[in-house]
Amino acid sequence: KMISYETDIVPILQASCTPCHFPPAGYKEPLNSYDAVKKNIGEILVRVKLPHTDNKFMPFKNKKPALSDSLIKVLELWQMQAMSK
Repeated sequence: KMISYETDIVPILQASCTPCHFPPAGYKEPLNSYDAVKKNIGEILVRVKLPHTDNKFMPFKNKKPALSDSLIKVLELWQMQAMSK
């Protein structure tokens, strides 16, 4: 199954990465466009998989629930698709 940026990825980011990574409220690396997410997907995946006690774990300081394994899998599948384009 193809993973859609609009229908599969955007809802994950909106649920887990707002407001910090969504301008104008967010001041961190913006993740509010296809190109921004494609550029940063490797780093996103590294950070959501870190131990929750790691300072670089995202969502930052557990302000939002950690991503489930199934959501991380969706991001990984999208990364493979996006990098093959």
